[in-house]
Amino acid sequence: MLTLALVLSLVTAKLPPLKAPPAPSKTGTIVVNSITPGAKLFLDDKSQGTAPMTLKNVVPGEHKVKLKKLGYLMSEETVVVEANKTLELQIDLLPYAGILTVKTQQKGAQVFVDGKGVGVVPYEGEISIGRRAVEVKKDGFQTYREVFQVGAGETYKVDVTLQKGAPETSADVPLVALVPKKKKAQVEDDTPLDIPLEAPPSLNPKAPSGAPLQVVAGGDGGKSEMWYQKWWVWTIVGAVVVGGVAGAIGGSLAAQSQEPAPAFGPWELGAGRLGPMSR
Repeated sequence: MLTLALVLSLVTAKLPPLKAPPAPSKTGTIVVNSITPGAKLFLDDKSQGTAPMTLKNVVPGEHKVKLKKLGYLMSEETVVVEANKTLELQIDLLPYAGILTVKTQQKGAQVFVDGKGVGVVPYEGEISIGRRAVEVKKDGFQTYREVFQVGAGETYKVDVTLQKGAPETSADVPLVALVPKKKKAQVEDDTPLDIPLEAPPSLNPKAPSGAPLQVVAGGDGGKSEMWYQKWWVWTIVGAVVVGGVAGAIGGSLAAQSQEPAPAFGPWELGAGRLGPMSR
């Protein structure tokens, strides 16, 4: 018995201890894919790196996944993570502006875009699309100026060494072409003549005697004309002359119609004949 017990103790001493089975995982995984190069990934507002990226050991529940980059519209999603499961996301950002980076050996140099200060070197920020003038200025140095045609999602780099000297001022030429102003067309004034309805001064007892009649056109630039230069004056004169001639002719005809008929003596109607009456 002693020998058997000794053998069993030696055997059990050489056997490895039994391990408990591994506990089931209580976390999940998020895989974020993106075709936007250099986009920064945030999980619950904590930076995780740049996409694409795989986030492991994520506590189950709701989480905010954010992806952003300069010059691009930010994307933010709320996702639900489950234990022992992998969640895959495809997030691609849309560009809306350019990216400007400025470097120079002169510390404290200021950066201007279209005449507005945006920061100091080293500088990195967004720049609106279109034609943009970038300037780097520092007291005691000449101003460096460069013009870019900015596109959405593109990067523009300025790495310059400023030269000593007085700053130079230059005016930015606008994109709008210089077109001469069109002369205003002279529109002919078709305003009708303002003809008074009252009689001429010679026929109007209230008009001052000896005053010439003047008619001013509404749109002739203020020029006045004498009364005998107006067409309506001669129209009235013509009407008077025609009326006088017509009256003379009518009186002559009326006078002829009143002349007595020739006296042939009285006539009587007899039986079957017409003859002078017998006295």
